[in-house]
Amino acid sequence: MFRSAKFIVHNERGATLVMVALSLTVLLGMGALAVDTGMLYTARTGLQRTADAAALAGASAFVDFPVIMAVAPARQRALQYALAHSNPRTLISAGQVDIQVLPAEGKVRVRVNATENTFFARIFDTDLVDVAAQAAAEAAVGGTQGVCVKPLAVPDRWLDRDDDDGNRIWDEPESWAYEPDAPMLDYYARAGSDSPTGYGTNFTYDAMSDYPLDYGRPMTIKAAEDTADPSDAPVDSFFFPWVMPITEERVGECRWQSEGENGADPYRANICNCNTTPISLDVEYETENGDMEGPTFQGIRELMKMDPDAHWDRVAQVVKSSKYADNTSPRIIKIATFDPSEYMKPGKTGLKFNNFLKVFVESQPTELDPVRARFMGFASGVGAPSDPGGSLVKVIRLVE
Repeated sequence: MFRSAKFIVHNERGATLVMVALSLTVLLGMGALAVDTGMLYTARTGLQRTADAAALAGASAFVDFPVIMAVAPARQRALQYALAHSNPRTLISAGQVDIQVLPAEGKVRVRVNATENTFFARIFDTDLVDVAAQAAAEAAVGGTQGVCVKPLAVPDRWLDRDDDDGNRIWDEPESWAYEPDAPMLDYYARAGSDSPTGYGTNFTYDAMSDYPLDYGRPMTIKAAEDTADPSDAPVDSFFFPWVMPITEERVGECRWQSEGENGADPYRANICNCNTTPISLDVEYETENGDMEGPTFQGIRELMKMDPDAHWDRVAQVVKSSKYADNTSPRIIKIATFDPSEYMKPGKTGLKFNNFLKVFVESQPTELDPVRARFMGFASGVGAPSDPGGSLVKVIRLVE
């Protein structure tokens, strides 16, 4: 009996060792799998960040360029950001990035592929695992806020029916003056409306000699007291400057710096620096009382010094610069527009904006001259798109 019991105990010990060995193998396998799985999840998270950054960068081209010109820079920016934002542990080559540009939707889709080495899964004959991530971003129209807006606001374009020679543009010796109480004579509708007259439309487009959707059209963004164009300033004593709030901060390297909101110094600083306070459409802002000739000239001069050789290339239809990529010069700025009926009396008053525009600052020879610019289309906005929002404001957002 005792010998038999001892034999049974020895048998049980042997079985226990076998079970422990098998359990350890399973536990080690599960641990190895957990380590490799965690490593792969980390790699995929890094790839997702890369895909997100690349898609957003690609979509930004639909803000900087017209749709028909945006495909190549969108693809280039997406690839550049994908390569620049790849994880040091998982370096990405151009062949591992698939980019799809959808110009009709203002959308860029990026898929990033990579192959990861395993550590413990090799014992199961799995040395490499494919990992991928995908993202899509779009430049959606309808933003209601802008950042780095300059303290200049222009009346949106209208038609003065009784003083127009048929080309829908002010020419000598016409004398345009907006009269909202005479709709049969004066007509205005913002971009995005039915039969719009505003900037960014084909209201004045001549297929033989003009600017599709106004892109590249010369315009005045700061009226002068002796300007030759009566449509520049809707009333006497308002020449487009307005008071910007300063709830955030100004950033930039312009030598003009200032605290506060009111007066010539803050106004000048807001021209050549970036006021990061968000500016909202359909919110009333105070206008400056006076021409602000000197501060405007000083601020614009400093702005132009940041990229002195930038110029509008009539052939390529882009802003060229020796320091910056096409259409990325700091002289390309954001300004606001307003319904011309919004400001119909002289002096200091409130003003609501209905759109933001992107323009290239071309010239202001002296402080007595108007500031000339070229219309560059859509401006970048912040926040979620809304309806109605700014028809010329695009918000870049991830959609996949």
